[in-house]
Amino acid sequence: DNVCSGQGGGGIYVIRSSSTIRDNRIYNNTQQDGGNGGGGIYIYQWDAAPSTVERNDIHGNSASGSSNPAGGGGVFVLGSPQIRNNLIYSNTVDSTDEGGGILIYDDSPTIDGNTIYSNLAGASGGGGGGIYNHNGSPTIRNNVIVNNTNDGVYGSSSVTVNYSDIWGNSGVRCGGNATCIAANGNITAAPMFANPGVDFHLLSGSPCIGAADPNNYPSDDYAGYARPFGPLADMGAYEFYTGTCFAQVEGATRVYTTVQTAVDTATVGSLVKVAGVCQGAQPRAAGSDTFTQTAYISQSLTLRGGYTATNWTTPTAQTILDAVGLGRAVYITGTGAVTVDGFTLQGGSASAGGGLYIAAPLSPTVQNIIFYSNTAGYGGGLGLVGGNPRLYHNTFVANTANTAGGGLHVAAGSPIIRNAIIVSNTGSSITATTPITLYYSDVWGNSGCDWGCANVFSDTASLSADPLFVDFGGGNFHLALKSPCVHAADPGDTLTWDMEGDDRPLGRGSDIGADEAATYADVLLAPYSWLGGIPGQPVGHPHILTNTGSISDTFNLTHTLVASDSMGWDVSYTPAFTLTAGEAAEAPVTVIAPDTAVSGTWAIVVLTATSAANGDIYDVVSNTTMVNWNPGVELTPVYTEHVNPGTVLTYEHTLLNTGNAPDSFDVDFSSSYNGSPGWTVSVTPTQATDLGAQQALTVWVRIEIPGTAPGGLIETTIISASSPASGARALVTDTTEINYTTGDRYAANVGGATDELNNCLIPSTPCRTIGHAVVQAVSGDTVKVAEGVYNENNVTLNKNITLRGGYYTSGPGAWEVSDPQGHETIVDAQGTGRVFYVFGSPTIEAFTIKGGDTAGSGGGIYIYSLGAPIIRGNVITGNTAGVYGGGIHNEMGAPTVEQNVLAYNEAARGGGFSSAAGSPGFWSNMVYDNAASADGGGVYVAGGNARIWHDTIYSNDAEQGGGIYLAGGSPVVSNTIVVRNTAAITGGGIYKHAAAAGATLDYNDVWDNTNADYVGATAGSNSISLDPDFLNEAARDLHLYDSPCENTGDATSVGEDFDGQPRAMGTAPDIGADERRRLGVQLEPDNTDNGDPGATVTYEHVVTNTGNYTDTFTIEASSSSLGWTVTPPPDDPDTVEVGPGQAETVYVQVTITGTAAYGFQDRTTVTATSTLNPDVYDTAVDTATVNL
Repeated sequence: DNVCSGQGGGGIYVIRSSSTIRDNRIYNNTQQDGGNGGGGIYIYQWDAAPSTVERNDIHGNSASGSSNPAGGGGVFVLGSPQIRNNLIYSNTVDSTDEGGGILIYDDSPTIDGNTIYSNLAGASGGGGGGIYNHNGSPTIRNNVIVNNTNDGVYGSSSVTVNYSDIWGNSGVRCGGNATCIAANGNITAAPMFANPGVDFHLLSGSPCIGAADPNNYPSDDYAGYARPFGPLADMGAYEFYTGTCFAQVEGATRVYTTVQTAVDTATVGSLVKVAGVCQGAQPRAAGSDTFTQTAYISQSLTLRGGYTATNWTTPTAQTILDAVGLGRAVYITGTGAVTVDGFTLQGGSASAGGGLYIAAPLSPTVQNIIFYSNTAGYGGGLGLVGGNPRLYHNTFVANTANTAGGGLHVAAGSPIIRNAIIVSNTGSSITATTPITLYYSDVWGNSGCDWGCANVFSDTASLSADPLFVDFGGGNFHLALKSPCVHAADPGDTLTWDMEGDDRPLGRGSDIGADEAATYADVLLAPYSWLGGIPGQPVGHPHILTNTGSISDTFNLTHTLVASDSMGWDVSYTPAFTLTAGEAAEAPVTVIAPDTAVSGTWAIVVLTATSAANGDIYDVVSNTTMVNWNPGVELTPVYTEHVNPGTVLTYEHTLLNTGNAPDSFDVDFSSSYNGSPGWTVSVTPTQATDLGAQQALTVWVRIEIPGTAPGGLIETTIISASSPASGARALVTDTTEINYTTGDRYAANVGGATDELNNCLIPSTPCRTIGHAVVQAVSGDTVKVAEGVYNENNVTLNKNITLRGGYYTSGPGAWEVSDPQGHETIVDAQGTGRVFYVFGSPTIEAFTIKGGDTAGSGGGIYIYSLGAPIIRGNVITGNTAGVYGGGIHNEMGAPTVEQNVLAYNEAARGGGFSSAAGSPGFWSNMVYDNAASADGGGVYVAGGNARIWHDTIYSNDAEQGGGIYLAGGSPVVSNTIVVRNTAAITGGGIYKHAAAAGATLDYNDVWDNTNADYVGATAGSNSISLDPDFLNEAARDLHLYDSPCENTGDATSVGEDFDGQPRAMGTAPDIGADERRRLGVQLEPDNTDNGDPGATVTYEHVVTNTGNYTDTFTIEASSSSLGWTVTPPPDDPDTVEVGPGQAETVYVQVTITGTAAYGFQDRTTVTATSTLNPDVYDTAVDTATVNL
């Protein structure tokens, strides 16, 4: 039903290539709209090797072309193809075209053995209803060309038709330059088709039978049957066949209808092939005797069955020689080598050898034969008179011997009988006059005797069992699935086919008998496995289970175990597998040796896979598991301890030989700190010799930890036990973590100080850096830092410790007294980050904090958390922040920032101090010479509840708010001096933004600030604006001196001033960071008295503290007379503490020398001196006169 518009080829188009077009139906295709034609096939092979077009059904196709000529309804040819054995019928071309069946355009095609029927050429074209030759030189022979329209054959150029039947065509039989004469073997007669137009087989009596060219014809016909059948081949696509028996001699093509004819035609050594069912027997005279049989063989040849009338190449079918009781099936005589192969020999009847008789002492090969239902006096199935016949793979069933040998009778000779089935024969299985042995054979169910017949012996591989034919009663002697004969033949068998040409073997081995069962069970279990194992551990033996049978099957697995020590072995596997034919699956076996198995013990597991379809089919593998020397060692337990510095501890380990044989081990260790100052690690013992299997030894590890070990340090000691002989090795790791213990920490930037392995607890071995000491400290500790410069940055304080500088490392009071003025402790970040980063509530005091630099906030100190740290008594200078708080920035905490100097710091906002939120207490601080590029040169408050009390804010600089900038929140500014600050824009003193509406300002001295003292804020009714009269402004000594700020402040909870002195010391606290301390003393009265020589005179004085601060005064006396003694003397003065405005009585004693003259007067000067300021003192004079 294809349609082609173009050059040609409605069904198939072949151009310039060599193709084979075979066994196709090419029908109802159309070539139209120009071109050359070729409704079914178009072949253009001008310069290619010839194609072959054979055994095709080409019908109902049509072609129309515009070329001249055009057509070829069935086939268009330009080239030299072989066109043979085709049915070409009912094809057409249009009214102006040629060649209804075939159009030959050019070249030399061969048109041979075709049936060309009822094709149509155009009425106004060139004709050629069957064949049209335009310009070629074709060979046309052996064709039937009938009932075509507009000529049978037409030649535009010369063409000769040979040995063809040209009949019943309209127009002319052969027109133009075509020659179809009888002299060329042509006939003109009805071909006698079985059903014209439908079935083109020839009927008996057809004139085409035997009328083909006797020398040139195809080797087979349309259906694949060999030509000739009979003496000569037939015309047309079909070769006429009749009967059920067919025979052919190899090398020739003729098919004979009797075996005997083919045997007689064959030459010595030929192969005679037989197909079908050959019945009957023919007499053959031999001297004075006449023998009747289906095949009489008297020369060397091979007679082989299994062929079919359409396949003379490879045996594929069962061939029967049936004598139908008229004689024997086969008779062998003569002297040549004969082979009879692949038959069922049945229905024979004779005095000896009913199925086959070897009538001479020959050694023929008889194989793949079923001897069935034959009868004889001797040897119902086969009889022999002598020689050494080779009888392989034969089946003797239901034969009868009236005298002896129902299956076989051996009158003499030594036949080789191998792989035979001899069953259900009457008159015994085998009779022999001399001893014979059957190999790999099944002899069973015969009347008379099976293996018990005289002189008949079996090998150990033979059996006696029902062979289980598919249908014994129906004569089907193929082996059934469960037959015991399947795969039971001699494994050394070399025969590669059975009676029907099936491959032999199928499966693991050949079958006994003539049939190789096509339906069979088989299994392959492989490979064998030998593996070493260790006790208690699974050993997987890998196997592949393959269904090598031809059916789906289930295979059940079982095992047997043999072991040198059979107790405790474990075997496991999947118990069953269902597999399709050819399918394979992994079928591992897992074997576990007992935990107690010693080296060298073994177990063999024999695994059997048995077919469920045929219990006689199984395969086995053995799995040998040898227990290896399984050396092993174990060290336990693992210790993890937390200990204090200075601890000595011992870990006790167990070394266990977990192997299955004695072994020796070296014990060693490695320690992360062994050998470091103060650390000692040792292991005992260092060897374990000949330690038995599963025996144990104790190993001790002793660790001495120095008192300087830092908290958080983790010491790991790895203990190893290794066997030089076996390589077994075990490790155990002891982990000792040093606790962070409480206590004062010490840091000093001096020689010998180190952070390495140091917890900073021992004053004589201080840490070198503040950062390390802080890390080692725990909450509640004090970190004491000695004088010196510490170049550190981003020191993080995240625990509640006290960090204090100002200590010294040697001399009286070393590490006891913090004196930052005498022993300055400097932390200098050198511009590499912040100095301190504060979380929680630590205390930082007595440091000089400098060199901090950050693009963020808090160049010197950054206070982040919600804690309440204390920043006290520090000099915070020369720090920079890109955003807030050059000196200090509080993000959200409630710090106390007191008694600090914040000077020369810079930031965008809050050059000295800034607070974003929270409730900082900022008091008693000196804040001077800081700068802000935007707001708040001294102090910047963005929000929260800052308390700015009692601070002195001097000479700071900003764009706005030179002294203080209040940007938001509810800050309180009270008792604070804000003087001589500068704002480039406005608010030189205090700038309050509208957002700081909750701010409170009062009791302040705001004076002489550039660009206004107050902007956005009012001074408060109790504030002043006067020169505070600093002690030394140029030197930045901002203590008060006769200041208007004295006693003018508001009472607060701040109990100390910048210097740590009490506040208040007057009637009211002073404004500013300093509470002015006024010192004064009065000593009175001057006394006059007299005394005898050698007497002691006592004088009473009153010491009055005229200052505002509790003071201690030294009291000393000095006599003007030589030899007089006074108490207290100058070198051992008394002291007296007197509160402000208070008085204390002191006594002075003068002892008169014993030699003093009457009337002599002594003047003793008594001095009371302030210990706070030696320039503050007073004197009194006591006068003593010597009595008479």
